[in-house]
Formats: sequence, structure tokens, C-alpha cells
Amino acid sequence: MFDPFKDFDTAGYLRNFAAEKDLDIVKAAEHELFRANLPEVVHHLATLTQITYADFCQVHKILFQGLYPWAGQDRSLTAPDSAVHKGEPLSVHPSRSRPGSIPWPHSLVWMGQGSLMKSTAVSAILR
Repeated sequence: MFDPFKDFDTAGYLRNFAAEKDLDIVKAAEHELFRANLPEVVHHLATLTQITYADFCQVHKILFQGLYPWAGQDRSLTAPDSAVHKGEPLSVHPSRSRPGSIPWPHSLVWMGQGSLMKSTAVSAILR
């Protein structure tokens, strides 16, 4: 089981507020929080002309602060020894990189200087 904090036995899956260990329950809670908080995220993003790393963290906080005490915090601070990724292995551990040096999702365009620009697809969703 994935346990970046190394405290599953005492704090549950991903150190959640309820110390819940059942992955199905945690995933259901994540899904419901995501659905419930998505309108606030869309409103927040619609007010921005550029999306910075701080905004990305704020979106994570809005979505999951009801489940995780660390929601919205930089992973390099909350789990510095853990490289979380999907797909192919990373060529650089996140602790050796900076925000933006690893490719961002295709719906966002890296603009340098710690900021992202919303693509046409994202802008269309936020209208």
C-alpha cells in the first residue's frame, strides 16, 4: 500500500482526518469532496489570468481540505522523500526539481517564472 508518510497504522490512508484505513471509504470521500467543491474551484480559476503554482496548491486545498490536513501544501514539504507519479518512472526526483520543470498537464501551458497560462480548452470550461 502507498504510504508516503509512513504512518498508516496510526493516521490511516494518506494521513486523513478520520484516520480511515479502508481505501474504498477514502476514495469515496475524495470523490464526494471533489464534486462538492468543484464549483468553488471553477469560480477561483475563473478569476485568474494566469495559474501559478500557488493557485494549483489552492485548488488542491479547496478540493480536499475536508479530508486531509495537508491539502494544498507543497508535497516537497509534506512528504519530501516520496516521489509520487503516474505512468513512466520519473527521470528526476521531485525534490531535485522546481515547480514547472516537470511537464504540466496538457490543458495548461508552462509560461516560465512560476506561472501557467490557461489554454483555450480550460478557458472554454471556465466560461
